[in-house]
Amino acid sequence: MLIVGGGIAGIVAALRASEHGWTVTLVERQPVLGGLLASVRPAGGKHSFDFGTHIPAATGDDELDALLFGGMRDEEWRVFPVLHAGTFWNGRLSPDSACLDLRTLPPTDYAAVLTEMLDETVVPAVGFETLADQLTAVYGPRLLATVFEPVLRKFYGLGSAELAPDAHRLFGLVRFLCLDPETARKVKRNPVLDGKVGLHDFRETVLGAPTHLARYPRAGGVGRWIDHLARKLADAGVNVRLGVGLSRLDAERGVATTTAEETLEFDQLGWSLPPSQLLRLLPHSAAASWPSPRLATATLYHFLTESEPLPLSLYVTCYDPAFRLFRVTLYRNLQPDVGGPARITVELISTEANSPRPSPEEIFDELRRMNVMAEEAQFLRCFTQELGPAFPLQTPALHAANRHAAECVAVDFPQAFLLGRAAGNGFFMRDVLLDVCRTVARVPGPSAIARPGTVMRRIETMIAALRSRPARPGSIHSH
Repeated sequence: MLIVGGGIAGIVAALRASEHGWTVTLVERQPVLGGLLASVRPAGGKHSFDFGTHIPAATGDDELDALLFGGMRDEEWRVFPVLHAGTFWNGRLSPDSACLDLRTLPPTDYAAVLTEMLDETVVPAVGFETLADQLTAVYGPRLLATVFEPVLRKFYGLGSAELAPDAHRLFGLVRFLCLDPETARKVKRNPVLDGKVGLHDFRETVLGAPTHLARYPRAGGVGRWIDHLARKLADAGVNVRLGVGLSRLDAERGVATTTAEETLEFDQLGWSLPPSQLLRLLPHSAAASWPSPRLATATLYHFLTESEPLPLSLYVTCYDPAFRLFRVTLYRNLQPDVGGPARITVELISTEANSPRPSPEEIFDELRRMNVMAEEAQFLRCFTQELGPAFPLQTPALHAANRHAAECVAVDFPQAFLLGRAAGNGFFMRDVLLDVCRTVARVPGPSAIARPGTVMRRIETMIAALRSRPARPGSIHSH
């Protein structure tokens, strides 16, 4: 089996396929595994920074969680029963909730938004053409206009009418703070309102929902977890090929050709990249007219500072359109036992090509204005990292193209199966990994597979052997 893409979905697929008896090769174009679940030590220093906020959490599936976290000693992890997240929006820091606080709206707007949002009408989960249709039906037009529209334009550079349904979930824009804490808890007993109303303190889990423990290494960064999984791949006998890209695929013969003109044979192909890229490598007739998606890019600002951050949140998401930054990771709260300067990573998202990047001084000033850092705080050093493409803009055209690509793969390339976000069955790590395990489990075992290319090569070998035998009297030969 060949797995393409060495992100967390590809890693888990390779490990599970190995458990099912496959001989697995995992190829990754980058020189390291993990994708965005990586850490860096700039300028050869001792301070680790992550590629944004990434805190692995248990999935609730015991077998999968043992695969993900088993083998690392308990003392190597810091465990969080509930993630302590904060938000900044409408000029105010809410350090103890990941939900936007609607009570910061002007009184007339708040009253109108609340009336519409507390509607208990059950809304279908599917059937919407655009995100605007979906948000209007679920939350009401006033919340769409006053909250969703400016936030979506900050992150996507597009309005809700230009985005696909569920695009808001990528940024956690699902539940909102309203009412007082006690009334909110009562309201959330209604299953319809539970999906729209948030709890006022991170310590209160969603009513009736299971708690999935989150983990973060006590030393290093999240990349240490990926290093642990890489050792598991080696122990499982998975052939990991880093720095390897593919130039073409021969579906009939089951052969992938790398950019270095090396051939890799496969019976089954697990694909964790966009399905349109798979069609281009085949090549498929539909690939020629495939639209190129618009991409958002990410820039990271890694700060060292002697001043401690003010909130105790593990991270803070900035939804305020008046601020450039997107999210702040506060390592001192993730790893309170690590000494030395405080470390902070700021993520900046841009949807405009060649747009000028703010200076570190401008970004740090935003941290002060958000009350994440004290007014007199200064940074010691800043390392800037350009991540390049972060995610495609979630437009209806992109979703339609991906669905069509998945259908083409299923019909015309049955040896392939889509993994992770490429399969379109989840946004978040837990949902993606559970779907990966289900997908790999449905693949027939290696003993049941006989790909067309393998059969043809066996037939060709048999014919060549027959032709090389001495002729028996009466036998017929072609010349």
